[in-house]
Amino acid sequence: MTAARIEARARSISAGCWRGAPFKTSGSCREFFYGTTLRVYDPNIDAWHILWSDPLRQFYTRQIGRAQGSDIVQLGKNDAGEAVRWSFTEITPASFRWLGERSRDDGKSWQLQAEFLARRAS
Repeated sequence: MTAARIEARARSISAGCWRGAPFKTSGSCREFFYGTTLRVYDPNIDAWHILWSDPLRQFYTRQIGRAQGSDIVQLGKNDAGEAVRWSFTEITPASFRWLGERSRDDGKSWQLQAEFLARRAS
């Protein structure tokens, strides 16, 4: 699979929260997706339980997210049991970079599946 690059404009809806506008896509990714994320902090593991759902496609995923330096990294498994990593990097008050990666060897190497460049809409 060729990694898709998606540029999105986002508007802040409250401190620390982002709402994405429709995506402009390039590369092999031509489909839109819709979803909702629920994040619940778990002080016992000092991490966030992340539940993401796309009700139109009946797709659901679960990850555990933590800060790693100035980045946020979320780890989970896809339906095939492969490791999945979503990383939020280059975070500023006005933008961030989101990488979606998959590993077929339990995290020894990662393949980029999608890159999102989000910026706050004016």
